[in-house]
Amino acid sequence: MKILTTEQIRKVDEHTIAQHCSDSVELMEKAAKAVRNWLLEFTDQNQKIHIFCGPGNNGGDGLALARMLLKEEYTVHTYLPELSDSFSRDNEINQNRLEQLGHQIHPLSPDANLNLKKNDIVIDSLFGSGLSRPIDQQWENVIHQINESSAKTIAIDIPSGLFADQANEKNDLIIQADHTLSFQIPKLAYYLPDSAKYAGEIHYLQIGLDNDFISNQTSDKNVITSSFIQEVYKKRSRFSHKGIHGHSLIIAGSKGKTGAAVLSTKAALRSGSGLVTAFVPAEAYSILQSTVPEAMCL
Repeated sequence: MKILTTEQIRKVDEHTIAQHCSDSVELMEKAAKAVRNWLLEFTDQNQKIHIFCGPGNNGGDGLALARMLLKEEYTVHTYLPELSDSFSRDNEINQNRLEQLGHQIHPLSPDANLNLKKNDIVIDSLFGSGLSRPIDQQWENVIHQINESSAKTIAIDIPSGLFADQANEKNDLIIQADHTLSFQIPKLAYYLPDSAKYAGEIHYLQIGLDNDFISNQTSDKNVITSSFIQEVYKKRSRFSHKGIHGHSLIIAGSKGKTGAAVLSTKAALRSGSGLVTAFVPAEAYSILQSTVPEAMCL
């Protein structure tokens, strides 16, 4: 799978909406439905679900999700910052749809007492991958309560505060999720040592993004998947033998470090080299011959 930038993902969204959806709200519905389906499998109706929504389209995903979970008879608490003239169009549409069900959206203030319980589920839908600056420090109390609670935290698309394309600063406010539900496309942040800890376990949800358009994007970063391995794996014929599948020479090992020679020799054999010769110091000879007898040893 290609790792794309936030700008490329935005273009994928726009292309998908133009070619496969009636409007952007339809794609948001697909995203919310995919999250709902995942939650139906991994949660139960006895758990209270707290959905923290922001003013943008990531918050719109959370609002649409709240509506869908209410129809599944979940106990849902929905929170939205009190902002004037700052909501995206799709966010406002989903606010109105939710209110038409008679569902009260709780105003979220920086000094709120969230009172999260151990069996609760927190849905992080505050800020998505389009975030271009650190979360304002006024939200430290809210984010601290979420991170310090015993509730299970699930981030929609990306944990709030986490930059998708670059590492964060040490003191940035970031939601620490147990699970992140990403929409089809991996983000670089999931693979950076200082950032990946915030995302928890990554799950890729299909929402109908145009796969051909994604494949045509240029990227020098990729995630190796089992499906990719199956595509490039070359099945060998019935009459194949070691003499026609290459010969690897492993030069490795030293006193006290024979393990390096053993592991690399085994790896060469395991990855498909027909013949393998290990060229090692004399004291490693007997070790190689006994641990990797398939290899030749010099």
